[in-house]
Amino acid sequence: MVRKIYLSVFSALFVLLTACAPQIAQPSPLETDPAVTPPAVSAPPAEIASATEAPATLSAASHVWTEYRDPRYGIGLAYPCWWLFTPMAADGVGGTMFLRSFDEQYFQAHSTKGNWQDGIMPDGVFAVDIGVFEQIDPSKSNAEAWAAMLDPSMTTLVGSEERLIGQNQATIIQLQNMVNRSDPPTTLYLFRLAPDKILMLSVLQQDRLDSNDIQGILTSLSLSPDQPVSIPSVAPHEPLIAAACAGK
Repeated sequence: MVRKIYLSVFSALFVLLTACAPQIAQPSPLETDPAVTPPAVSAPPAEIASATEAPATLSAASHVWTEYRDPRYGIGLAYPCWWLFTPMAADGVGGTMFLRSFDEQYFQAHSTKGNWQDGIMPDGVFAVDIGVFEQIDPSKSNAEAWAAMLDPSMTTLVGSEERLIGQNQATIIQLQNMVNRSDPPTTLYLFRLAPDKILMLSVLQQDRLDSNDIQGILTSLSLSPDQPVSIPSVAPHEPLIAAACAGK
């Protein structure tokens, strides 16, 4: 099962964070993937096209993105319409949305004993988690507030950068695994929802942060009900699973 894939550094980080905020849903452990240095995210990259079909035009690409608005926090976003989406719980303190570009059947067909075949994650595989963390100290910056939630013996903040992404100011942070210090830093995206609330977006596939799929989701984000979702005009990776919506 996909949920039984071995823990990554990122999954271990979530265990630590949920210990600080016990009512926030913990993401499912998924496959590991090598991290890379954070990408430039001031503008989406060029469109990705399959090897067998021409790139979609900007206007034609927009229809494959689905818009969603969370009823509890008013957060809005767009994601490729064939992705699997799990909304956050309707109540509680904080919560997490889960987005996956593949399903259990796809994973089973491309894995052996719980790992991707030959240790290679196929192109187009994405796992994105978007969480809300509450009870943040309003006097602290996003990076400071996040660092305060970490157990420094296990994970520490090693870098941060302020960047305008789409309509919103973001803090891009890098976290270092202190248990396995040879691991590359992990990049997270933080947005301040309210003085005491932070929105966090994480991507398990750290080598794909600059893809159209991830950049499209990031630039689409709406942090309040009165802020429109910006529907991406770039084409995401071609579907890995059934995608009738892509042909509409």
